[in-house]
Amino acid sequence: MADDDAVIRADVQKSGVLWKKPFGHDSSKWSKRFFVLKDSFLLYYAEKDEKMFKDTHMFNTHPKGVIPLGGCLCTETSDAAKPFSFSIQHPDFGSSVLELAAETDTERSDWVAWIERCSEVTYKNALVGETMIKCLRAKTEVFDERRKETEGMLEEKTQQLEQEKALRETLEGQLEDLKKDQEQAEQQIQLLQQEQTERAQKIDETSSMIAEMEEKKKQLEEHARLLESQVTEITSKTQETEKEAEERLAKLESEKAALADATSKLIGSLELMEQRAAQLQEEREQTQAQLAQSEKQKEFIENEMKSVSEAANTLQAEVGTLSSERTAAVQQAAMEAEERRKLEQKLKLAEDSLFRLDKALRKAGVKVDVAVEKDVSSLKSFFETVLDDHFWDSQKSSIMERAVKARPDYERFETPIEATRKWRPVSPPSQPTGKPDASFYDTEPVAAPSATRDQ
Repeated sequence: MADDDAVIRADVQKSGVLWKKPFGHDSSKWSKRFFVLKDSFLLYYAEKDEKMFKDTHMFNTHPKGVIPLGGCLCTETSDAAKPFSFSIQHPDFGSSVLELAAETDTERSDWVAWIERCSEVTYKNALVGETMIKCLRAKTEVFDERRKETEGMLEEKTQQLEQEKALRETLEGQLEDLKKDQEQAEQQIQLLQQEQTERAQKIDETSSMIAEMEEKKKQLEEHARLLESQVTEITSKTQETEKEAEERLAKLESEKAALADATSKLIGSLELMEQRAAQLQEEREQTQAQLAQSEKQKEFIENEMKSVSEAANTLQAEVGTLSSERTAAVQQAAMEAEERRKLEQKLKLAEDSLFRLDKALRKAGVKVDVAVEKDVSSLKSFFETVLDDHFWDSQKSSIMERAVKARPDYERFETPIEATRKWRPVSPPSQPTGKPDASFYDTEPVAAPSATRDQ
């Protein structure tokens, strides 16, 4: 854009947009230009400068061209492309003619009239023209100097831009390196997050295992209470069975072996007496079917009645002993369960402390040493080993209890004979001929804690 010094405010005779042919050579191309008629000079600019003139009434002193009008001849012409054209001739133009055109005939007439008025050169107009020429030349010299200064400034700015470009390329290289470092850091963060997630899952699995162990413990306690109630119920059923045996002793001469076998099973299977009772009922029905074949064994049953009574008395004594042993075992199991619960709470607190410590270290961005991780893993293994040892210590009493119960029962019972075969008398309890079947040990095995824990 032109400098402020090159723009002046002055009164003009006329201004507007006209069509113009190239001056000095033959051409049929018309171009729009903004013309300003000032005294005896016709100045023309680019079409876009019209807006500035209309807004500010100021025009630039560096036009595209200046046409002196003193002594010129302006005549109306006609062109095939522009019907409202006119021409300006001047002795200084030689054979060249300046061809212009308006949009309407009225506009053309107005321009021609004003140009003819301005063509009358006076001494005053000449002086003004010479002054304007000197002013324009001075402005041109100033403009050239400023242009040179501007070019120097542009060269300096170009050098600065090149330096900035080199600096920017260096910074972009450093930025790429930083992006790579950032990507590596993000990958490490993702790995750490995955590791943290895996550890959280392992902690959840450990918690679920502890919850399962607590649930199994509750089930065992419930099972123990159920067994106690079953013992009471079985004891009452045993008494009823003995009464029924005494009442039907005369009729059930061949039932001695079945009754002895059923009584032995009732003594040895306190935990499964309900199933034995059903088996006894089945055996009683089988015995009733064999009453016709059992009359010859009546005398033998009467002789063995005394041994059955003694066995019943022994059964009652052993039931009392087992009840007292069970009560002591339940109390001890409760004490051991309380100790184990306290130890599990301590272990949980220790694991939570380790987890919070690990989380805090990783959140703070501290790089954990390999030796520290090994120490933490060793500490976790130690807590898990202590938990396993305590678990097996808590099972010693129940294991000893089952072993104590199984020994006399093993010596007392004999293998039952199939129902399809004839019954034979059982041997006295002091001379065992067999061992209890596998259903006697119908005790749910206690699941030991997993030997391999997630580190």
